[in-house]
Amino acid sequence: MIQCRRFRTAAPHFARIRDSHHNGGHVSSEIDASWSAEDEPALLDYAFRAPHVAGLLARAVVDRAYGHAARLVYYSGCSNGGREALRMAQDYPYDYDGIIAGAPSMRWSELFAHLLWFSNRLYGDNAVLTGDALATLHRYVLDTCDAIDGAHDGLIADPRECEVDLTPIICRRSARESCLSPEQARAAREIYDGPHDAAGRRITYSSAMPGSELVWDDFAGIEAYPPSVFRYQSFMPAAGADFVPEERRLAEYIRRSGGSDAIVSADNPDLRRFRDNGENFSRMGWNDPLGGVRETIDYYTTVERLMGGPAATQEFYRLFMVPGMNHCTGGDGAYQIDWLAALDAWVDRDTPPASISDITLTPTAIRFSQEQCRSSLVKMQQAHETPQETCRRDDQRQSQSGRARHRDSGDLVGFDTTSSKSNLALMQYIEALLAERGVKADLQLDDTGKKANLFATAGPPRADGVILSGHTDVVPVADQNWTSDPFVLTQRDSRLYGRGTADMKAFIACSLAALESAKLDTLERPIHLAFSYDEEVGCLGAPRLIDWIHSTIMLPAVAIVGEPSLMRIIGSHKSVNIYKVVVTGVPAHSSASHLGVSANAIAIRLMNVLLQIADELGSDDILDANFQPPFSTLTVGLMSGVQRQIFWRRKRVLSLIYARCPSTIQKSFCNPSAPS
Repeated sequence: MIQCRRFRTAAPHFARIRDSHHNGGHVSSEIDASWSAEDEPALLDYAFRAPHVAGLLARAVVDRAYGHAARLVYYSGCSNGGREALRMAQDYPYDYDGIIAGAPSMRWSELFAHLLWFSNRLYGDNAVLTGDALATLHRYVLDTCDAIDGAHDGLIADPRECEVDLTPIICRRSARESCLSPEQARAAREIYDGPHDAAGRRITYSSAMPGSELVWDDFAGIEAYPPSVFRYQSFMPAAGADFVPEERRLAEYIRRSGGSDAIVSADNPDLRRFRDNGENFSRMGWNDPLGGVRETIDYYTTVERLMGGPAATQEFYRLFMVPGMNHCTGGDGAYQIDWLAALDAWVDRDTPPASISDITLTPTAIRFSQEQCRSSLVKMQQAHETPQETCRRDDQRQSQSGRARHRDSGDLVGFDTTSSKSNLALMQYIEALLAERGVKADLQLDDTGKKANLFATAGPPRADGVILSGHTDVVPVADQNWTSDPFVLTQRDSRLYGRGTADMKAFIACSLAALESAKLDTLERPIHLAFSYDEEVGCLGAPRLIDWIHSTIMLPAVAIVGEPSLMRIIGSHKSVNIYKVVVTGVPAHSSASHLGVSANAIAIRLMNVLLQIADELGSDDILDANFQPPFSTLTVGLMSGVQRQIFWRRKRVLSLIYARCPSTIQKSFCNPSAPS
């Protein structure tokens, strides 16, 4: 069965999108697995065929309804739907342009071993952990671990760092409000630890992490689900309706579930085919006691190893761990997040979600900040506070942890704007930051729509303003010996480290900070911000920005360009002339080279002449002390050619860079005989 409905997200261009659902190929309650008893085709439908067919039908419906094919098709699911999402990436990598896998139930037999262990301690006649006991336990865990990340915000940023010793809260005689009985403490410890056999050997991991205690009793009724799965679905042939699973045999059940795991589980880390076709991210709440927190992290790190490391993996797949979020949604942390809009920005506009940040929810302002962990997991923090309080809290936490993050400079460094990538996310961040001050910014997109210039004006519309100008792109970090993440602002020995800290990222941050500290309503002259794209690869964005400024505002009196100059004012630059010389030879066999002309030989002779000219420029008596070096320079920047196995190289291409003094002072300071 498939259902279609129309829906909207925060992104306005989603107004025409259609949403389809499916029922997995069967009709039953959510905790009943009897439909799959001895019915392998039904189990195949449930495992992966239904979401595949649902996608085909959804495409057909859109084509029929609108008269054309859907431009982009996404798959989003959570819990079992998250498992389905991963199966689509693994088994049908060409079905969907983007995938969101929320709290995926990926390892089927281990999941239900954990659920049986979990529910036996919380539900039924033998349950000892009541709501009051869980509240006591939760308060104690927060008192112990809330401040690990440097912030007292009611959230544990990474529960794996929280080691809980329950001994101090065990009651001496009977359970009271501020303590746990020995039976309750033992049950809590067993839930944290997960299933073990009689000898204490781990069977599988628990998903109930420290900080999730208040969610443990939210799933009453789920205790019937694991027995149903073990009776009708886990084994081949099925165990039958009279089968009663026992905790002491859970390891055996997992070993016997190879057939159903092969059909249903979604733990294949080989995503090479999907990598070449789409983008995907998984999302998981740290407070999710059901979905398999550790399994999700383990799967992602396994994908990283197989796909060539964190950087290569994040080109198409990212994992977001959300502090305080429960199973799929809800909780004390951030959870009202427009994941679909983030995915669409990645797929449609090549703006990958380096973080999920600056999302404001009602009725209170909830802002999220994030930091990149060494395991490539993105941790999101939030607090019910104003944006100013959020900034102060972030600065305090990062200072305490030794990793400095400034609201502007740290966040700017966090955007990977290498020239080969889009800078839109950074520009939109700056645009939103300026909007908070009441300053409107305009974005000027390039022809691809993936990069932009930004221009903004604060103050009166006069012609004698000041432009603060800089570029937003940075040079690559590949094959460089960084001792810290180049896209995380890090403080060591009173210095800040990160890509762009000694270049434009720092200057742009200073420009934004200057504008923020200024009293905009009292400015006598306007302050303009002009930030461009692709300076590092040839100043591609700046000329378009200049033309736009000429046609938009009255020309300013001063332009300050924030290139690194050891804090010295640079009033002018040498002009740059770039030439390409093509040397074409005549091919000949190597045994009869006299019949041909070697492009290599001619190119080498030419380079020798150019190097001689460069030496002469350096020995000129006419120098300009305003420049370093104080003479014109000539460089051979690149030499490439067409290689033939038994022939002379037919063609050589040389790229020449000739830097000379500006034309306005050429007569006084430059060699008149220098080549033009």
